[in-house]
Amino acid sequence: MKQLIFIFSLLFLFSCNTLHKANKRLLKVESKHPELLTKYCADRYPNVESVRDSISYVRTVDTMYTDPIFLDCDSVLRDTVYKEKKIKIACPPSLVFRDTFFKEKQVVKQNSALLKVLSDSLSKEKERTVGLLQTLNKTQNSLHKYKIGAMVLVFLVLLFFILKMFLKWINPIKLP
Repeated sequence: MKQLIFIFSLLFLFSCNTLHKANKRLLKVESKHPELLTKYCADRYPNVESVRDSISYVRTVDTMYTDPIFLDCDSVLRDTVYKEKKIKIACPPSLVFRDTFFKEKQVVKQNSALLKVLSDSLSKEKERTVGLLQTLNKTQNSLHKYKIGAMVLVFLVLLFFILKMFLKWINPIKLP
């Protein structure tokens, strides 16, 4: 009977699969048969391709104009004599802009195995954070109850002293 218990306890102890043991087994499989492990990972977690459209805006300077402008003018100064009623006005240099829009398609490949690991760790952290927040809220609520109790106690003590002083003021002790 003792031998049977000993054999079952040994089986139980050595059959436990820890993370460290599993990692060792995977490294052993990878060293001996790397194609088996890569095929399994590729089948289990294929790369995900997604297409993103983006529109970019580019503003470029096309040309610079420095040409003068001729204006029709009815009120020409009388001191100067013009044959035509057009006046030549020099203008400051002006820029002409060209607006260009580019539409680009970008193919993004994502490693789904990495995304799964990250999402799992994110969900674990989220659960841990929610648990911590709930514990913090419970602690704050209990502290709030203690604060209210302490404030009531201080109020009652102050009320007692005020009543005591009021009674002394109403009934002063008269000495003979």
